[in-house]
Parts: sequence; C-alpha cells; structure tokens
Amino acid sequence: ELFFCGKIEELMHLVDYPILASKATTHSIYFITKGQIFMGKNMFQHILKKGDCLVVPAYNISSIEKINEDTKGYFLNFSPDILNSRFISQKETALFKFMMPYANSLFSNASTNDSIKFLFQRLDKEYLSYGLERPRLVVSYLVALLYELHSMDTTNSFNESNQYQNITDTFKKH
Repeated sequence: ELFFCGKIEELMHLVDYPILASKATTHSIYFITKGQIFMGKNMFQHILKKGDCLVVPAYNISSIEKINEDTKGYFLNFSPDILNSRFISQKETALFKFMMPYANSLFSNASTNDSIKFLFQRLDKEYLSYGLERPRLVVSYLVALLYELHSMDTTNSFNESNQYQNITDTFKKH
C-alpha cells in the first residue's frame, strides 16, 4: 500500500498477538495517546505509553508482543515512494535521520507537541473521508509531521567529530 492511517483502538482487534518479528517494505509510525504497546524494533524492546511516538523505518525488523485493551492512538503506514520527488526533494528527506536504519526513532515527549497530535488527527480524518483522492494534502500533512518529529530529534544529528560512527551509519543505511 502507498498509505494507510487509522486509530489503534479500531485496528488492534483485527489482529492476533503476538505479531512475530518481520521486515516491512513500508515505514510505520505509532503514536500512543492512552495505554501501552509492547513491541520490538531491531534488537531493542520498547514499551510505548501515552505520549510516545515510535517510527519504524522500512526494512527494519519489528514485532508487537502485546497491546493493552485500553490503548488508543494512531498508526500510520506509508511507502517510501510517497516521499518521491514530486512532493519533496531527496535532500529534504535526508534530514529525517530517524527514518534511517538503526537510528533512534522513539520520541517520548511527542504528546507535548500539539502539532503532532493535530497532524495525526488530520491525517486520520483525511484518510477516512477521502482515502488517497487528495494525495497532495495527505503528503503535505505527512511531511509536516516528519518535520515536527525532526524538530524534536536531538539524538540523530550529524556529528562531524565522530566520523567513525557516521561511516558506520552510512554503511548500515546501504
């Protein structure tokens, strides 16, 4: 699929848990407004709770062990192709270091950013109402969300003094 957005509380009952570790060809973003999700991303285990936002880049290994019954939030799933040059340049997408393999992509204070919650709500409403009939609007909201996360990203900044780590990160990316 090119793009999907939905509320976790409406989707979680459609799947049997645990979801075993697998690699998807799409990017996923989880934003939790209530409850908890127990999941793995690459070699790390996460307990996502209220206010957490986790980005799982395409081709990363992820699993979901459990979702608490009271969990609410949003789930986005989108193809890397949706961020093609028609809507955003490759130079711009390169800014989103949290979308790279093995990057830190857990944002624990995402709920303090009102724009993030608003953008998830808009993406959900737009997708429910129109699907992808208005792709420019969907991509605009998605890119705005990625820029909001980028503004919160303090752990993935490029550090010239650590060339060894930068070389390793580039190798992992390829």
